[in-house]
Amino acid sequence: MPKQLFDIEKSHATLGGLLASHQAVLGDLFVNPSTLDNIITFTDAFSEDLSSFWGFEIPLSETSEADFLFCVHKPEELAKWGVQANCYLDNSPFYNGLNSFSSDWLELLKPHISNVWFEYDHDQMEIGNYVPNFFVGPAKGLHPLHLIATLQPLLKEMGGCANVESYRFLLKVMRQLPHGSWLSQIGQMMARGDNHLRVFIQDLPKGGIPELLGKLGYEGNLTTSLLSWLEFANKYCKKVELDLDIATKLGKQLGIELYFEEMESALKFLEKLQEHGLCTKEKYDRLYNHLIKLRVDKSASIHRFFSHFKISFDGASAFKAKAYIGFITKDQMPFAFGTKPLKITKP
Repeated sequence: MPKQLFDIEKSHATLGGLLASHQAVLGDLFVNPSTLDNIITFTDAFSEDLSSFWGFEIPLSETSEADFLFCVHKPEELAKWGVQANCYLDNSPFYNGLNSFSSDWLELLKPHISNVWFEYDHDQMEIGNYVPNFFVGPAKGLHPLHLIATLQPLLKEMGGCANVESYRFLLKVMRQLPHGSWLSQIGQMMARGDNHLRVFIQDLPKGGIPELLGKLGYEGNLTTSLLSWLEFANKYCKKVELDLDIATKLGKQLGIELYFEEMESALKFLEKLQEHGLCTKEKYDRLYNHLIKLRVDKSASIHRFFSHFKISFDGASAFKAKAYIGFITKDQMPFAFGTKPLKITKP
């Protein structure tokens, strides 16, 4: 574990404490006890005010453990945590950079950045690597040149290694986006030492993904299976987002993020994933049982939350599926897209 973790004075409730209070629920979602204990211990140094949306990326196609992620939209809270993190995580380049960024976000960068995301890989945490995959949520409508001028020095200071050509191609991506589409997150998979930029595109027109990939010179294979999944998404999803890897050209790896308005549709999709071998029987059963029990308690300050599914495609023939589930504070629910729970049929 990070040094000095247990020496930090806790004058308020912690994110780790909140996770511990939901330990039974998380255990049902195939987060094994040792993994969960590791995450709880790590996040016990985080104020509960740091994040209003935290949860897990759950692999459905394999037996891998869930990764932990959280979003921060309050620069003042990140500034407090940045000082702490810099102390107990061995003064790593990432946390040194985070400390500097959190100060800038309070003032200079506040109009440019809406939120930031941290994703901690389970397998990296198990070997003591607490550097996350890190993503910035730029303000909607931010000029592309302002975005790059903000992003490039930030990621470099945190230890990112994307080259200049990657940012040039990022400009091409932004110029080719259909009207109304925008980049909601940009960052790097730093935990894995990946030098690609990863971008998340929202508000694409229905059926617009193949056309955009063509304009960007995608060299992967748009297989019948991929097009079939996209057709299903266009028919049943409330919205579909696209994840791209960018280097000197567009990477072959794609991520299709699928959001459902009604839980009934999400459950049908989960069944389809299992039918096509993208969800194991054990994970199907556990996730299904979790989703059918989700309810909105209007008196609660924190809600369990199903966000979306993701299908990853390697550009050739292989697919994987993931589910994103977690917790959200009541004040942020109006700003987040979530699937409505099952309707309760009165007898």
